[in-house]
Amino acid sequence: MMAHFVGIWMMAAAVGQAPAEAAWLDSVPADIPVVARVRALEDVSGELQAMLKAMSPTAAEAVAGAIDPAIQGFEGAYGEAAGKNPFFVMLRLPNPAQPDLTGWGVIVRTGNPAATIKGLQSGDEKPKSLQGYESFGAKDGGTWYAAKGKGWLAFGPDEAMIKAIAKPGAGLGKAMPAEVRERFLAGDIGLYLDIPALNQQYGPLVEQAGPGLIAQVEQQPNGDKNAKNAKIMLDALIAALKVGERLVLSLDFDAKGLTMSGLATVKAGSPAAKNLASARTGTGKLLERLPDDKMIYIFTADRPVPPMGVQAKQSTPALDKAVDARMKALEGRLVMGMSWMPIQFISLADPSDPKAVVKATLEATRARRASGQEKSTIQPDALTYGGFRFNRIKSELDAQQIAKATKNSTPNSDQILKMIFTGKSLTTLMGTDGKLFLEVSGNDEDQLRKQVDAVKAARRGLGAAAAWKALRPRFPENVSVLVLLSAQETAKALLQGIGASANRPDLKPPADLPKAPALLGFALISSPKGYDFRLIIPSDVGPVFEKGLAPLGGVE
Repeated sequence: MMAHFVGIWMMAAAVGQAPAEAAWLDSVPADIPVVARVRALEDVSGELQAMLKAMSPTAAEAVAGAIDPAIQGFEGAYGEAAGKNPFFVMLRLPNPAQPDLTGWGVIVRTGNPAATIKGLQSGDEKPKSLQGYESFGAKDGGTWYAAKGKGWLAFGPDEAMIKAIAKPGAGLGKAMPAEVRERFLAGDIGLYLDIPALNQQYGPLVEQAGPGLIAQVEQQPNGDKNAKNAKIMLDALIAALKVGERLVLSLDFDAKGLTMSGLATVKAGSPAAKNLASARTGTGKLLERLPDDKMIYIFTADRPVPPMGVQAKQSTPALDKAVDARMKALEGRLVMGMSWMPIQFISLADPSDPKAVVKATLEATRARRASGQEKSTIQPDALTYGGFRFNRIKSELDAQQIAKATKNSTPNSDQILKMIFTGKSLTTLMGTDGKLFLEVSGNDEDQLRKQVDAVKAARRGLGAAAAWKALRPRFPENVSVLVLLSAQETAKALLQGIGASANRPDLKPPADLPKAPALLGFALISSPKGYDFRLIIPSDVGPVFEKGLAPLGGVE
C-alpha cells in the first residue's frame, strides 16, 4: 500500500503548484524525519505542459496523456480534495528489524473534512470518535485515523502520528530555522530530511555494509580504481550523516524552465562547520570575458575542481604548500573555461598581485613534476603576446596509459583520446599583463593565441550572450562555485564521443544548430551554516539538445 501511495505521489508531484501552507508546519510533529510538500495537482498542470512544450514538444506529447489519469488515480485512492489542494506527506523511517513497517500520514487542505474522510473509507460506517481524532475502515482493508484542523485534514494508518497532530506540541515549523522553512515552502515540491534521525537509523548499517560493497566493486573490471572512488563516496556519505543537521530540497518549474534548489545545514561546532568558517564567495564576473565557445565554465572562490574530474595522485607536502600559495595569491578571483574535443582550457583572474600567481603556478608545476604526477618542461619568459608575458609549459601525454586505464569502461577509448589530445603533449601559456593572470592550455599553440586575442578584445565574450544575461541574475550575486554548461558544445562533444565509441565518424552536429550559446547552470554557496545550492535548466536548452543529438537516433 505504501509503495503504491509513494508511486502515485511521485507522478503527481511533478504537476503541482499552489500557495504555500506555512501554518501546517506547526501541526506536523517535530520528530517526523521526512516531510514532503506538494502544491495542488489540478491547478497548474498547464505550467508543466508549457515547460515541456518549450523544452521538447515530443516529450510534452508523450507525457500529456499520462497526467490526467495519474491525477484521477490519485484522487480515487486518496480523495478528491487531495488532487485539488496542497498536501503534505509525512514519513516515519522503517525499523531495520521490521522493514515492512513504515508509518505515514497526509495533511491536505479541505473545507469539508467529512466528505474527504468519506472518500477514503471502504464503506458507509460512521468514523469512530477517539481522543481528539477519529478512526475508520480504509479502502486497503486496514484502519486509518484522521484529525481535523482549521481548513485541513490529517489522515493515515499511523495512529501515533495522527494523535500527535490532533494534540500538537512544539511543531516542526518552530523547530525549523527560518531559512530552512522558507526553502521548504518555496516552489512546487519541497522535501525535508532530518539528518541526525537518518544517521541514527541508517548510519550503523551504512558503515557495516560498506566493506562488503567495496569488496564487490573490486571484483569488477577496473576494480581497484572503481573501489577507491566508491570508498571516497562512502566515506563522504558517512561523514555527511554524522555532521549534517537538515537537508531541504525545492523543485519549481514553469515555461521558463526547471529550477531545483537546496539547503544542507551542518551541526554547529562540527568539523564541517569549522572548515566552512573560512569559506569565501565572489561574483565570478570575469566569466563574462571568456570566449563563448567553451563547453563548461567554472568560477570557484576556493580550491578549483580538478580538470576533467581526474583525481590527483597522492599529494606531497611541497605540492600542498604550492597549491595553497597559488590559491591565496588568486584571492578567489579565478574563472575557467574548457572544451573537450580537442581539449582546451582557459583560466583568467584579476588578483591584486598577478605576478604572485604566476610564481605560485610555476612552483605548483615543479611540485607536481617532483611528485611524479606529470612530466613537463618549463620555458620561463618564452613569449610576449597581446601585452602578456608568458611562460610556456609543455606536459607530456601518455596516451597509451590513459587508454589502458579506460578501455574496459569505454569502447574504442583510443579513438576518443585521439579526438581529445591531438598531439603527444599539452601546451600551456601562462603569464600576466600586469593586471590579469591568464592561462591557456591546448594542443595547438596558434589556437591558444586566438584565445588570448579573444580575451584582450572581448570579442564573442560570454557576457555578451543573451543566455548569460538571462541566467546569471537568477543565481545569488556572490557564490562559492558557479558552473555553466553550453548545450551546443555539450551536444557536439557527445556526438563526437559516441561516434568514436560506436565507429560512426559520420555523426556530425546539424548545420542549423543555433550558434548563440544556450546555458544551464549550477551554483554552490558555502557558509558556516552549511551549503546552499541551485540548479537552473532554462527551457531554451531543450530544443538545442533535441536538435543537436538528433543524429544519435540511428546509433545502436
